[in-house]
Amino acid sequence: MILDKLEEVDPEYLAEAADYIDVAKIGWTLGTTVSKEYIARRVELYHEHGVSVSPGGTLLELSYARGNVPRLFSLLKELGFDAIEVSNGILNLSPVEKSKLIQRARLEGFTVIAEVGKKNPAYRLSLEDAISEAGRDLASGAWKVIIEGREMGRATCIFDEEGDIIWDRVNAFATKLGIDNIVFEAPLQKQQTELILNFGPHVNLANIPLKDVLSLETLRLGIRGDTYLLGKGRPLNVSPSARFVYFILREKGPLTIREIQGLTGLSRRTIHSALRELRESNAVKEYGTRGREKIWGLI
Repeated sequence: MILDKLEEVDPEYLAEAADYIDVAKIGWTLGTTVSKEYIARRVELYHEHGVSVSPGGTLLELSYARGNVPRLFSLLKELGFDAIEVSNGILNLSPVEKSKLIQRARLEGFTVIAEVGKKNPAYRLSLEDAISEAGRDLASGAWKVIIEGREMGRATCIFDEEGDIIWDRVNAFATKLGIDNIVFEAPLQKQQTELILNFGPHVNLANIPLKDVLSLETLRLGIRGDTYLLGKGRPLNVSPSARFVYFILREKGPLTIREIQGLTGLSRRTIHSALRELRESNAVKEYGTRGREKIWGLI
């Protein structure tokens, strides 16, 4: 999912990049600052290349607060939007209110993408509450659930203040909801790289600038340094968790299992299994001990 800020679009570039885009989100409430004709042309441009178009969730939240949801849905259909984001980032919608909005949007013919997480980092949801909300959204008919990452990718539901991934949260979402049901807002390259290495090339990513679509695709294809792991003429043919451990060892140097666990949030059992795969692929070896723990590094 790309984030469209209504900047100038190169039609030739879009034609080449469109195969790698599922949804274009016209962010925030930008659509209210330009003419209806401008937005309609923008939506039509994406549709010509097989890309769905959604407004940002803030627009629906503000319309709900003002009692204008029927009017908004009517206008969005008139302009050609075929998807809609149902978020709870500014308001404090009850579970019943959000569920009814999702169901109402589906009845209007929209593909619904629900979002979990608050815009203000001071009101970060607990992990349990976020997972429960996402589960309800899917049960109410949402196609996918977006995990809030914002445009800057910092201090959100799954990122700390430096933009580093909070892995225990990410892994909990993936385990409880299923990775195919989740879209991670991940605007920073380091976030995209780690999510691809951990969950594989088909992980769903959002808040991608249009200009970065092709470079992101090279990460997915494993034909770029960050995801081309062995550097011996072929990608590393191991599980996503093993690729992620390899990436951490490459970036951070030889580490103990305890240190790998602290950096990844993976269980010791998963790390042991990953190291076994990597050892069988002749990718890692032991480098002595630190205290009573073995040190693992790349060959």
